[in-house]
Amino acid sequence: MEDNGAFGSFLALCLAFVVLTASVDAQDSSKVIKLDENSWTEMLKGEWMVEFYAPWCPACKALQPTWDKLASWSEDLNLNVASIDVTENPGLSGRFLVLALPTIFHVKDGSFRQYRGSREENELVSFVDDKKWLKAEEVSWYKHPASTHMSLLSMFFKLSMGVRELHTTMIEDYNIPWWASYSIFAVMTIIIGLILGLVLVFLCDCLCPPHAPIRKRKTLSDTRTDKDNRSQKKEAESNSFQDDDEDEVRDNANTIGVNEDDTAGTADTADTVGTGDTAETAGTGDTAETPKAADTETESSVRQRRTKQDSDLNNQ
Repeated sequence: MEDNGAFGSFLALCLAFVVLTASVDAQDSSKVIKLDENSWTEMLKGEWMVEFYAPWCPACKALQPTWDKLASWSEDLNLNVASIDVTENPGLSGRFLVLALPTIFHVKDGSFRQYRGSREENELVSFVDDKKWLKAEEVSWYKHPASTHMSLLSMFFKLSMGVRELHTTMIEDYNIPWWASYSIFAVMTIIIGLILGLVLVFLCDCLCPPHAPIRKRKTLSDTRTDKDNRSQKKEAESNSFQDDDEDEVRDNANTIGVNEDDTAGTADTADTVGTGDTAETAGTGDTAETPKAADTETESSVRQRRTKQDSDLNNQ
């Protein structure tokens, strides 16, 4: 009985060893490479299939067995199969513009193409083995993960995740109200913006300092030119004034001519009336001159008689 018990224990240990070895072999046989912020540049050389996933994503969990099977083909296809956890590497999700999970990229010597086909094992193997990736659209240069601007975007993603973790820590560990946490971040944002603005202004002044306007020294020819310009300006003003005076005189002359015409018309009317009066006066004069002529004749006849009487007296 004791020998049977010892034999049973030995069999149980052997079985456990076999199961443990099989599980380790299964993990090794998957050959899925884990990449992170520090090692992602390894995919820039050779051919890679890279999966972006999250532990909480149901679709990622469903893809995991297929991804492990694809990794088993890595030696036959001369392919590297890798995966990146976006929860631990938020900067890489920003660098690759990962908007959905899971997201799969094919990389060939630094050339990136997003895989949009079926997630079946045969389709994935055919995509690599039959070089169907040549028909896929290559990622544009401005979205290339190794570009400078995408590196800056990666930094912003990491900063946003850091702010989120700090916000969670303030609420859960320090029991700070959520509105107080948001207020603190708002004030910090304003202060940081002001500091960055001052730094930019300082750098602009250092790199491109403002220059005072340089006054050009006037030469003799410039002085003469200025005098000529001033004299021409004065002549133009005087000519304009003369033209205005001539126009005013011409207007006054026209006004006076009109007034003279009106006065002449009035004078003609008065002359007509005056001529009639004169005629009447002349007629009256003729009538008045008749008795005066008679009186003159009477005086002469009287003088003649007196002269005759005087002569008679002298003769006597």
